[in-house]
Amino acid sequence: MECRGITRFCTQDVIYDGFLIPKGSYIIPNIWQILHNENTCPDPEAFRPDRFLGENPQADPRSASFGYGRRICPGLHLADAAVFMAIAMSLAVFDVSRVVENGVEVIPELDPTEGIVGHRLSDERFRR
Repeated sequence: MECRGITRFCTQDVIYDGFLIPKGSYIIPNIWQILHNENTCPDPEAFRPDRFLGENPQADPRSASFGYGRRICPGLHLADAAVFMAIAMSLAVFDVSRVVENGVEVIPELDPTEGIVGHRLSDERFRR
C-alpha cells in the first residue's frame, strides 16, 4: 500500500494528457509518486537535506505532502509545531553524540526504510 491523497471528485469531463476523466469520477492522487519523482527530485531515496538549501533549492515537499488548493490539510501548522516540539524536547533531555570505540568516533551507516505510512510495490510493472 502506498501513501495516497484525499479522494477528489471530478465535477466535469476533463481531458488530461490525452485521457478522458469523465464527470463523476473519483480521483486519488498518488502522493508517494509525486514526492519520489526523479524528474523533480534526483535520487529521491538518498538523505540529502542540502538539496533544499542554496541558490536553486528543490521544491518544498510539504507542498504535496499536506495537499493543495482548497482542501489543504487544516492540521499543517499543528503537525509542524508537534514535530518541532517532539524534536526539541528529545534534544533537551538527551546527550546526542557519536559512539566512541577504542578511542575512535564511529560514524553510523544509515539505511532508511519505508515507514508505517506505506510500502513500495515490488513489481516493476507498477512503476512509471
